[in-house]
Amino acid sequence: MPFHKTYLLLIFCLLGSWSTSAQINSSSIENLRCESTIDPIGIDAVNPRLSWITVTKEKNWSQGAYQILVASSKQNLDKNIGDIWDSGEVRSAASNQVSYMGKPLKSRNVYYWKVKVWDAALKNAVWSKPAYWEMGILKESEWQAQWIGRHNNSFDDFDNQLIGSDWIWAPKDLKSSKISLKKEFTINSSKKIKSAYFLFTADQFADVFINGELVYGAGGKGKFEELKKVDVIKFLKVKNTIEIFAKKGEKQGGFIGRLKVIYQDGDTLLIKSDQSWLIAAPETKENQAVKIADFGQKPWSRMLDYAPLQSEPAPYLRKNFVAQKLTVKRARVYFAAPGWAEIQLNGKKAGGERLRDAGFTRFDKRILYTTYDVTNLVIPGQNALGVILGTGWYDTHDLAVWNLERAPWRGRPRLKLQLFIEYTDGRSQTIVSDGSWNATTGPILADGIYSGTVYDANKELGDWSKAGFKENAWKKVTLMPDPGGVMMAMQSPPVAVSKIIKPVAVTEPKPGVYIVDMGENFSGHVQISMSAPKGTKMTMKHAELLKPDGTIERGNIMSFMAPTHPEQYFQTDVYVFKGQGKETWEQQFTYHGFRYIEVTGLPFKPSLENFTGKFSHTLFEQDGKLETSNTLINDIHKIIIQAYLSNAQNIPTDCPQREKNGWTGDAHLAAEMGIMNFNTLTFYEKFLDDNYDAMMPDGELPVIIPSANWGLHWDPEWNSAYHLIAWYLYQYYGDVKVLAKHYDKLKLYVDNLALKRKNGLTGGFTYGDWAFYDTQTSKKLTANAYLFLDAQIMANAAKILGNNADMLKYQSLADDVKKNYNITFLDRSKATYDNGSQTALSTSLYFDLVPDDMKKEVLKTLSNNIDSAGHIDAGILGTKHLLRTLSDYHNTDLAFRLVNNTKNPGWGYLVKQGATALPGGWGREGKPSLGSQNHIMFGDVDAWFYRDLAGIKHDPKSAGFKHFFIKPEPQDGLEWVKASYRSVYGLIRSEWRKEAGKLHLKVEIPANAFATIIIPVSTPDQINFDGKKLRELSGIVDFKKEDNRVNIEMGSGIYEFEVENL
Repeated sequence: MPFHKTYLLLIFCLLGSWSTSAQINSSSIENLRCESTIDPIGIDAVNPRLSWITVTKEKNWSQGAYQILVASSKQNLDKNIGDIWDSGEVRSAASNQVSYMGKPLKSRNVYYWKVKVWDAALKNAVWSKPAYWEMGILKESEWQAQWIGRHNNSFDDFDNQLIGSDWIWAPKDLKSSKISLKKEFTINSSKKIKSAYFLFTADQFADVFINGELVYGAGGKGKFEELKKVDVIKFLKVKNTIEIFAKKGEKQGGFIGRLKVIYQDGDTLLIKSDQSWLIAAPETKENQAVKIADFGQKPWSRMLDYAPLQSEPAPYLRKNFVAQKLTVKRARVYFAAPGWAEIQLNGKKAGGERLRDAGFTRFDKRILYTTYDVTNLVIPGQNALGVILGTGWYDTHDLAVWNLERAPWRGRPRLKLQLFIEYTDGRSQTIVSDGSWNATTGPILADGIYSGTVYDANKELGDWSKAGFKENAWKKVTLMPDPGGVMMAMQSPPVAVSKIIKPVAVTEPKPGVYIVDMGENFSGHVQISMSAPKGTKMTMKHAELLKPDGTIERGNIMSFMAPTHPEQYFQTDVYVFKGQGKETWEQQFTYHGFRYIEVTGLPFKPSLENFTGKFSHTLFEQDGKLETSNTLINDIHKIIIQAYLSNAQNIPTDCPQREKNGWTGDAHLAAEMGIMNFNTLTFYEKFLDDNYDAMMPDGELPVIIPSANWGLHWDPEWNSAYHLIAWYLYQYYGDVKVLAKHYDKLKLYVDNLALKRKNGLTGGFTYGDWAFYDTQTSKKLTANAYLFLDAQIMANAAKILGNNADMLKYQSLADDVKKNYNITFLDRSKATYDNGSQTALSTSLYFDLVPDDMKKEVLKTLSNNIDSAGHIDAGILGTKHLLRTLSDYHNTDLAFRLVNNTKNPGWGYLVKQGATALPGGWGREGKPSLGSQNHIMFGDVDAWFYRDLAGIKHDPKSAGFKHFFIKPEPQDGLEWVKASYRSVYGLIRSEWRKEAGKLHLKVEIPANAFATIIIPVSTPDQINFDGKKLRELSGIVDFKKEDNRVNIEMGSGIYEFEVENL
């Protein structure tokens, strides 16, 4: 980690207005949070963490004690009765993540709390205002609801499709786990075929061939609960052979299927799995198949989880219910829908602007449920609940290289829901999802996370989610299998619309082809509002770039798709008009990454007013603000924020269009800049849970998380996201719980990676310093640098958690890796590492891998490299390390020159090329990057703005900014910088400006925290403070000179300094 000097704070007592005695009326306790959220509902933490901040004008204020009261009612709390928990007076300065230690908490209960805080002298105490939290459903047994959904079938009744087919396999004396099954059949050559489908499943998976051609390849993955339906018409001849290559599961193997051929005259041919099939194994000749079970018999239940490769119409579900004619005190909807859902109650959408609430997890391991407050939507008497289900990440049918269509969790959309109504007289009522609900399809004909939405307004259902709606054409829902994951409350912020974006131009590069320019690249969708004749089919294709002829360019974002046919939709929404005046519509079950929209199918040229962009992403609270006098720096900050938010989609993604994947390298490289700008604690806690679920028994992790087992391989530069983000949450937020929760898994990874070492080092892996400019760095070097870093994190975590044995173990591992790293990569005669790349040198310095006696020389080699190249020559790893290393070693001026220029490679060049979000590569001079135009992996420079221009820098040895540094670095080309960060203790501020040869610095240190202010001058005589020379305040203000810096120790307060002869 970065090298820092450690400065101990000497508590000082300043005179006059700096008295340490806080007056009771000059302090307030604010920002009460439970699990990092103000007044949360639906949480499931049984020992929730409580936090607060003190706001006071008193300087050098620190907390001496606290008392927390938790009550079952607001009335008890007002009387200072903590009938659930009274902590008593606790002599502690802790005000962040204090664990609840009271009576066991109960599902759905509301708990009211407040905190009393004493100052350091224990003489003055202040109560906070009341706050509350509300529990969700804590036990699986308390879910009364069932999983429900609807089957949309393209031919005959689904429940009867496999009746008559048998589960078949080899005789019991055949021990082979792999077999082949064969069936020959003849097509009536005198008839034309209308359709032919093969419906099947296997325990565990099967590859299907017809006449020697692969019809369906399972790729070694599958689950018997999921039926596969394949269109096989193009494979059929007169004489046919269907052959199945299958592998059994953990116990009994089995295969079941049915081929149905429908002729144009209505006749059919059925080929069912039965004992007439032939079976063979590697060690045997062909023999008759053996019937294992009828369809629906154990050990296999009836298949209800049929997930086709093509999207089907979205299920619409509804339930009428009668609410009592009483006053509703509160009403909550608890629901899980792994494929996403829109909840409506009495015709109104629940959840406000929230979108895609189920998030993305390993659904077979963890299912997130959401809680909505619907108190104002329930009415006395007749009510109706309506739900629309999307496919989301659960039923991903869009074919791409990521294997999501074969995900082990994949299934058809489903819902589990409980509506809880509490009345003011104490009575309550619960409505649950069960077999009494009804279902149909409607205007959403298809939806997909990559493809988009097809919507036919002519199929709208009217007031389908209102009471009194006639359900004549609706059918009963299907009870669906449990997806298998543990139900947990979603605590990360929701995805929602944060910004409305208006288009800036509409052009017509070709007749009937209209291009809508939204003016900026963002994640989200557009709302349309226009009139068109009935049946008009408007197609909207979303793109980031234009071709020279003005039409859209999508080659940069389609490279990872694997379409089943040329017309497979990608980032495309289709709307069919009903022709009844102005129609307003927006899709709700996916998002696109785009700036431009190609609109076709309209009989007229649309106008700007017909389109409204909606920027959607995880809706964070803003914690950081940054502004400078330099327009280029401000623009770089802006495009990085745009990319970070575009890629915050319940998980941290790489890009919002072609991949939408949780690439772990991108995640850890962007984490610190995200933390400095937004409250990301619960967002990243959720992502750490995803890492937990993704880890294999030997500690191996995929490089994208969540993953359908794609990219599962050792790659420390990427896998270390698990360790780094856990460590960042501790450092920035003081989150000890996250270290304890994930400790065993973090340990498992490092232990098993360490076993792969040869001669003290692991090998190089796949990605290394990805997206480098000219010079590639040894992947073995970066891999071992991250192994060293992970070992150090484990040693530090063990120390924090009180595990001394592990602390020594991992520090020994780190020392051994460092020793062998230098033996292998350090050339002392040239003061360089590996091939002398900027990445090799900066990584070695930044991770403190360089021996002390070589640091100056290696730094000089790095500086010479930069001077020689004249630009950044690094990939995503080295770029982060490079800027931070230069600043840590007092070369911020050189780092600033790399940033504050408009030549390639560099962020300024991207801005001057017209980027409105951060692209995914440097590109070449005169040619912008042709990859993703909205990518966050080069975004850490924004954290560097806060850290090394404004100078707000966390202390690695003091969690949560309890102690921190203010170390501004004025530069030529910057007249002023203003930055603030809302820490867990309160607002931190650093503002500086240059004026008439002087530096004016204003800092703010929150109550209950303290800071070291580091001013870049050689003597304290250059510093004026409180109208006096700093040296004159010796004994009152603690300061010392070190390395051409003056370090000033300060407690909380707002302070201004004037620095002469800068």
